[in-house]
Amino acid sequence: VPLRSCLLSTMACKKSLQPLFASDGKNENRAWTFRAVIDRLSAIRQQRMTMNKVEFSQITTPSKDQQVILDLLKVKM
Repeated sequence: VPLRSCLLSTMACKKSLQPLFASDGKNENRAWTFRAVIDRLSAIRQQRMTMNKVEFSQITTPSKDQQVILDLLKVKM
């Protein structure tokens, strides 16, 4: 992926997440950073499962904070 595309995507994500960042303290009291958002979203898992010879995808249910992030990014699971 070209660097320019990555940078533009990151900037668009940060803009979408502004309400989360704006409601979150200042400086060292801040709980949410872009890195923290990436870490929280990376905890969502998808795996292929087989049960009674039927194969399907299982996706973990997002936690409340993960769902807030997904909603801000307009991502449907």
